[in-house]
Amino acid sequence: MPQLRENMKPLSVWISVAFVSPLLALNSAVHAEGAAPTYSIKEEFSGSAILRKAVQGIYVPPDKTYAELTPEEKQRIKSFYEPMTEEDEPPYPEHGLRPILEAARKLQHGLDVRGEMFLAVSVDASGKGTSVAVYQSPDEQLTRAMAGVLMFTRYKPAICHGVPCKMEYPFRFKFKVN
Repeated sequence: MPQLRENMKPLSVWISVAFVSPLLALNSAVHAEGAAPTYSIKEEFSGSAILRKAVQGIYVPPDKTYAELTPEEKQRIKSFYEPMTEEDEPPYPEHGLRPILEAARKLQHGLDVRGEMFLAVSVDASGKGTSVAVYQSPDEQLTRAMAGVLMFTRYKPAICHGVPCKMEYPFRFKFKVN
């Protein structure tokens, strides 16, 4: 079964409350290429029709499921893992990244936390989160809340040698407030 790369820097999300926009960026290969298109999630200012980018620099469309991603976008996700064959696939949030990013943004808004968080959810062969490993956290309350979000999110299970299997899905959040 493919494993997460040892030196991998998983999905990074900068979540902000003020006017600094957060960033979701993929690993080193994607940054080095620089040619990958980016996507954002916009939010309305309270009482205004002006939209701001609440999350920007996303290298895969946040509203797409894994099946809807292009082969290039799927490869960006696969780059977090030890080499996978064509038939292998990592787990992926069933409804795309947007619900997780929105939850992280709302939690950060309520808790006003700054710092980095690195979590990895273990996804079983049926697409259920079974545990969350906490590698780095700026706040215990935020960690519990985000672990809950990741545990209750449904995932497309990983595929190993053509059959569903257990695998981790990593999340790294960088919470900023300006």
